[in-house]
Amino acid sequence: STNTINLRLLNMNKISYPVWHPYMNINSGYQKLINISEGKGMYLYDINGKEFLDATSGLWNVSLGYSNHAITNSIAEQMYKLPYCSLFEYTNQTAILAAQKILSLFAPTYKKVFFTCSGSESIELAVKLMRKYWNLRKKDKKFTILTLNNSYHGTYYASLTASALEKDLLRGYGPMVPDFYSLQTGICEECEAESCDHRCMSEIENYVQKNYESIAGIIIEPILASGGVKIPGGEFLESLCKLCSMYEIVITIDEVATGFFRTGTAFYFQQLKINPDLVCLSKGINSGYLPQGAVVIGESIADEFSNTSDILIHGSTQNGNLMSCAATIAAIDEYVKNNIEENVRVMGEYMKEQLFLRLSKHENVKGVRGVGLMLAIELMQRGNRRGEMLSRAIIELQQMLLQKGLIVYRSDVGLTLLPMLNIEKGQADYMIQTIFEVFSEILI
Repeated sequence: STNTINLRLLNMNKISYPVWHPYMNINSGYQKLINISEGKGMYLYDINGKEFLDATSGLWNVSLGYSNHAITNSIAEQMYKLPYCSLFEYTNQTAILAAQKILSLFAPTYKKVFFTCSGSESIELAVKLMRKYWNLRKKDKKFTILTLNNSYHGTYYASLTASALEKDLLRGYGPMVPDFYSLQTGICEECEAESCDHRCMSEIENYVQKNYESIAGIIIEPILASGGVKIPGGEFLESLCKLCSMYEIVITIDEVATGFFRTGTAFYFQQLKINPDLVCLSKGINSGYLPQGAVVIGESIADEFSNTSDILIHGSTQNGNLMSCAATIAAIDEYVKNNIEENVRVMGEYMKEQLFLRLSKHENVKGVRGVGLMLAIELMQRGNRRGEMLSRAIIELQQMLLQKGLIVYRSDVGLTLLPMLNIEKGQADYMIQTIFEVFSEILI
């Protein structure tokens, strides 16, 4: 066929290679990429037939593995019945059912689902909702959005502005969205205080008390996934949200990475004493099979909008795409039917325990941490130094694992594991043994 390109023969230089990949220079980077042709379960296969165990779940989103027939059959059935229906002009049973399935995982105080096409768009919508909410309440001075340092929220303009993790990369993209302010995150294992004096919360309290009249809301990434699976203390997050409620600050939880059983419970905030007003979702919403995200809206926000004739100025052509919604329905059914919550708890604890036992004596391993199947191996150079050498070593370790057929993710501080949520013990053991073997070969 004239429409078929033989990728085996494609000369991958900057003239003939047509794809510009995310977070890559236009001229380089893609030459070393594995050319993936097929996926089955937890495994990927390149064009030469080499098998890789995917311990990153795609980009943390393919929670139930590749070629899940329940999801693909649901997509196919919807595609042949009705592939598209605009939510601007119509409604349909598939979108309604998908929204009901999502709400079934929440407390009854959550009332509405607004579909998006990505996690970045979910954050974008949440920013609009928080600011418009105060406009409806005649408090137009409340427009500042708080975020946590080292958090990541996406690459749209508002979500990129909120992503304090990447502020060093933003030169040349400004001006960014105004009136965002980053707070110091309470990461207990990074605290240098000999005893907890709650300094992190004291500084935030001082800022909020001085500025609450101009603060519309806060976006909280409850586990700093891209930052290396750094876990803010539960007491810190609970105190932060209590403070925000006290000073009338809308609370948005970014569960794009942590949601849909990645941490055990359906959503990580459910493990804490937190009741957010808005919850941003994507990734595992339909096991990553099609673009889909959502913002789940609590009753206080929904009630305020229901008391006005104002419309919400947000929407794109594919919001609530029917095949994406069909995939969401099937994925949530799979999570519940297969008791994924329990598997994540059991396998997550097993993997964390085994990785610690195997790696804790390695002089470059600072620690193993995680919640559910969101795990990290933090590294350090001998002498507890950090810097360029450590960054190169992390990349080298990732590449060595790749050569052995294991795909892992990396951060600035180490390696990250986010395997499929239906992982079996044999697959976990293979991952742990492969990592141990590679670590046995290298010192930084």
